[in-house]
Amino acid sequence: MLPSLIVLAGGESRRMGQHKALLPVPIHDVPLLAYMVARVRKGIPLDRIVLVANEPAVVKALPHTPDITVVPDRIPGQGPLQGLATGLAHVPAWAIVLGCDMPFVQPAVLRHLLACRDRPAPELPRTGPQAIIPVVQERAQTLHALYHVSCLPAIVNALNQGKRRMTSFWPAIRLHMVPEPALDHLDAPRDSFRNLNTPADWDAARTRLLQAREVA
Repeated sequence: MLPSLIVLAGGESRRMGQHKALLPVPIHDVPLLAYMVARVRKGIPLDRIVLVANEPAVVKALPHTPDITVVPDRIPGQGPLQGLATGLAHVPAWAIVLGCDMPFVQPAVLRHLLACRDRPAPELPRTGPQAIIPVVQERAQTLHALYHVSCLPAIVNALNQGKRRMTSFWPAIRLHMVPEPALDHLDAPRDSFRNLNTPADWDAARTRLLQAREVA
């Protein structure tokens, strides 16, 4: 079965001062959200796309096509773990999960993560993983990862206990961590994982997009 794509766009973007999903990508004059989805779509066949968003302007940032589902956070303001639960409730199997602020997401990196679904891992000799999480600069990239819908009960249980960290449900699932050196041949500068938090981050990304004339 093809993977789905879940994009979490329910955050408040306080440090940015405007919603990150709506930042206008130069040259194309499209919102960052639409640009990111186009980049992933170009390199990976998808079963469906699920956008978790609450603001009407963000909902309108993607074209309304049959393969796109827009759902609001079940409980707004509870952070990305609640958004992950909301998104997984609308996919049939595996999902690529991304934040909405990664202009340089690389399909090659995502394809590598997808290949790990069926690749035996030393820590999981008998059963496959339920989540595949890359590690960059010693940090788990929880919003640039793969999750199987079977994670949902563990996530809901964590939320019901008042836990909101993205790692809260990990003890209850089978987890495969992708070590950083495994990404060297795919994305040496780790651009795929660069996200935007401040206006300065966006200015730097925008300059690069203009100089490189990167296209979706």
